[in-house]
Amino acid sequence: MAKESSESGSLMDQLGLDKLKSSLGEYVSGWGENLVQRGVDKLNDVAEQASNGGGAAGEAAKEGAEELAEGESPAKAALSAATTGVKEKAKDVFGGGGGSEAAER
Repeated sequence: MAKESSESGSLMDQLGLDKLKSSLGEYVSGWGENLVQRGVDKLNDVAEQASNGGGAAGEAAKEGAEELAEGESPAKAALSAATTGVKEKAKDVFGGGGGSEAAER
C-alpha cells in the first residue's frame, strides 16, 4: 500500500490540500486587510464628526486614525489616541496651549 502512494504522489498532493491551504491563507489575509481598512474608515468618520465640534475627542480620534492609516497596530493606535485625548482634555481644563479658548476664560 505504501508503494502505491509513493508512485502516485503523496496523499497531500492527491487531495489538493496545498492549494486549499494557499487559498485559505489569501482569503484570511484579504479579510484582515479589509477589516483594518474598515476600522480606519470608521475612525476617520468619527474624527471628522468630532473635529466639527472640536475638543479632545476629535483630536484623539484623528490621532488614532492617522496611526492606523500609517500601518500601526490597533492597540498602538488606541494608546496614541487615548494619550492625545488626555493631553487635549488637560489643555481644556487647565487652559494650556494658548489659543483663543484660553484667552476667553
